[in-house]
Order: sequence, then C-alpha cells, then structure tokens
Amino acid sequence: MLAKDHAAGYSATTVVLSWLVLISFTTTFIVSVSWPTLDVSDPVRDYRRLLHMSCGVVTAILIVLRLIWWCKNPFPKAPKGMPDNEFGLSRILVLFFYIDILGLAITGFMNSWAMSYEVSFLGLFTLPIIGGTTVSFAGYFHSAFLFFNNCMMLSFVLINLYHSLRYKVGFRRWLPGSMA
Repeated sequence: MLAKDHAAGYSATTVVLSWLVLISFTTTFIVSVSWPTLDVSDPVRDYRRLLHMSCGVVTAILIVLRLIWWCKNPFPKAPKGMPDNEFGLSRILVLFFYIDILGLAITGFMNSWAMSYEVSFLGLFTLPIIGGTTVSFAGYFHSAFLFFNNCMMLSFVLINLYHSLRYKVGFRRWLPGSMA
C-alpha cells in the first residue's frame, strides 16, 4: 500500500520516489556529458546515446509519477524554527525542479525525433519518430531547459545553505528523506 505524507514528514513512498528521481536524473546527466565527446563513428557513442535516452524515459516516467504523488498528498509542516513562507519557498523550488526535468524529457524526445533518432528503451521497445519540428527549435529548448536546470541547482544550493545556517534545520534537508 502506498503511504500518504503526514504533517510530521514525508512518507516512505515520497522518499523512495524522490530518491529514484534524483538517481535517475543524475545518471541521465552523467551519461549526457559523456557521449557527445566521442567520435561520431565510435559505436560506444551510439550505446551511450541509447543509454541517455533510456535513462531519460525512466526519468520522465518517474517525474510524472512524482508530480501526481505531489498533487495527491498534503505537504508536511515546516521544520521547527523555520517560517512557513521559507519552507514554502523550498517546496516551490523543488516543484520547479520537477517541472524543469519534465521539460527536459519532453524536449529531449522532440530533439531526438527532429534529428530522426528513434527513442528506444534499452532496445526493448522503440517510440515512433514524430516529425514536424526542426532541429534548431527542439535543440534550443532542450538547451534552455538545461540552462534553467543549472540555475535551479544553484538556487537550490544557495537557498538550502541559507536555511541550514539561518534556521538551523540541518544539511540533511538537502537530500530526499523523511525530514521536511
């Protein structure tokens, strides 16, 4: 049974989903910076692109599940000593992160299809190519979401550093977990 969140903190379901999103997105990002540096004729490049797309499919599915779960659950109360508006700022930042990652996934699909790449999940199934977009349009928006993601990461670090130091809520809040 899926556990609901409660006022004291996040449920096990929320924690697991959040960690899966973090691991999946991090893996996708690490793979994404490795394959473009390889020679176009190198078969390892094609494998890493396939792995990047596969991780992107997993990340997109997990993000959709996490956003659905986000909407269905009440949010916990702010940690002791932290004002509600500051806690709300943290949650809005995380929500923007999730929306940004979903935007990365969607524009990643668009970019792949515009370049006539099949989006495959580890070669097990392949999503059909959907035409009608240009490479520059899709690639530009994929890059824009990635730039926004980098801005979100910097904001996340700065805001959580401020919260950790100002309100003494601890650095454990930076990671997904049962603490609000």
